[in-house]
Amino acid sequence: MKNIITIAILATVLVACKSNHVSFDGIKVFDGRFNVALETNEKEKINKLETLFNDRVEFNEIAPTFKYLIEFDTPGGTERWKYSQQGYTQKYNPEDQRIFALLNKEQFNELAHIN
Repeated sequence: MKNIITIAILATVLVACKSNHVSFDGIKVFDGRFNVALETNEKEKINKLETLFNDRVEFNEIAPTFKYLIEFDTPGGTERWKYSQQGYTQKYNPEDQRIFALLNKEQFNELAHIN
């Protein structure tokens, strides 16, 4: 019985961690006026942006002003995230209101043409 409980807890943790990871094939960044700041499917750039975007922590202590929209082309379709120049991001989904902070926002902003 102890093994079943341990496996169930481990599976739950792994599923929760996986849901925060975004894997994408293309990216489009829109500014506050819905102008395209970046659009690329260049694999090297995407790999860097993906690594930087997924290096984030949940940070719900503030209510940032999101001026950017990021669209990721994923194997399952398009995933949209709101983004602030200060490195905060939130899924564009009313059911998931968690806010995350990118750990290396400066490098992400530079590569994503966010200024």
